[in-house]
Amino acid sequence: MKKIKLLLIFFVICFSLVGCSSNNSQTEENIGEKVIFKSTISPNEEYVSSKDEIVNQTIKITQNEEGEIFVEASSNSAFFEKMSYSVEYYKEIDEKDVEVKWLTLMGSDKTSKENQLCVADIIIKDGAEVVSERKVNFAKKAIETIVEDVTSEQ
Repeated sequence: MKKIKLLLIFFVICFSLVGCSSNNSQTEENIGEKVIFKSTISPNEEYVSSKDEIVNQTIKITQNEEGEIFVEASSNSAFFEKMSYSVEYYKEIDEKDVEVKWLTLMGSDKTSKENQLCVADIIIKDGAEVVSERKVNFAKKAIETIVEDVTSEQ
């Protein structure tokens, strides 16, 4: 248990210090897709000494003319590969139907230098009905890398 805590602390420190600058803009919006929601956070901005080290995490939700919903998660961090998924829901939604809760690895919305926001809980609703809820972990690759390094040392 102590090793896991040390690994998490190590990860958070690495995550906060390592940003990967990107000059590429977001991919162009597909024809016929309307941007419904977009949220970008910079969880380590308060803790870095250079703008080049700032990590940005973005959730973008679009909907095509047929009503299919697309969720795209991206980051300039070396620890995250852009990912996307679609939700088959063919009614029109708007921004009020989307909620993104940014959380730490431990599930809190309270942050610190050692416990930064790295999970997006993405909730798409139709009124009170939850159409889709999915969590995107922006730190998963970093955790896997640390665990692999520790297990290979044993």
